[in-house]
Amino acid sequence: MNKAARSRKSGRQQEAVNYYKQALTLRRGDGKALAGLVDASHALGEYFLKRGQYKSAADAFQQVLDIRPNDIPASLRLGDAYSGIPGNYDKAIEQYNRAITLGFDNSVVYVKLGNVYLSKANYQAAASQCAEAIKRDIKYREAYSCAHKAFLAQPRGDDKAKDFYRKLIDSNPQNELAIYHLGLIYVAQRRRNDAISQYNKLQALRSEWAEKLRAEIARIY
Repeated sequence: MNKAARSRKSGRQQEAVNYYKQALTLRRGDGKALAGLVDASHALGEYFLKRGQYKSAADAFQQVLDIRPNDIPASLRLGDAYSGIPGNYDKAIEQYNRAITLGFDNSVVYVKLGNVYLSKANYQAAASQCAEAIKRDIKYREAYSCAHKAFLAQPRGDDKAKDFYRKLIDSNPQNELAIYHLGLIYVAQRRRNDAISQYNKLQALRSEWAEKLRAEIARIY
């Protein structure tokens, strides 16, 4: 156990995992060894995720779930690992939905789901998940980016996006991100006057998005 703790402190997580497993072989069910193994496996999974070693990361986070099946961070990070492995997208979706079932019902996990559906080219499902994220946090930038990509990848997606953003603006006229993305739709359609109208709304709100939209409008001509 002391060797495992020293390994963890030195950042040698795989070595720590091995020591904790040895301790559990000698003392099956030892609480301290189990807790240490969980923590070391979490750290090891994060190490692999940062380096794009998704299969190794998935193995580490699965090890956590084998010990603590209701560990929400492990489910989320296992989903992140699977989302980096083509062919394992459905497993990523399963883990994200599991985290939601366990109580992690916020905008972050819905954007994660949306991005996996984008990778699967299921654009309708992606738009739906990102819309759920926006319901939970209307200021979550990544949710709008995800939704925007998902709508525009669909047939008549620009019209679907316009309807979506207009409804958001109707319910909250100060929704800067919805105004900005509606402006982007008009820019893509080369409807300069409509885009300028959205820019003026952002200017009136003194939004940081006004200048970003102005730069996009300037590209029309």
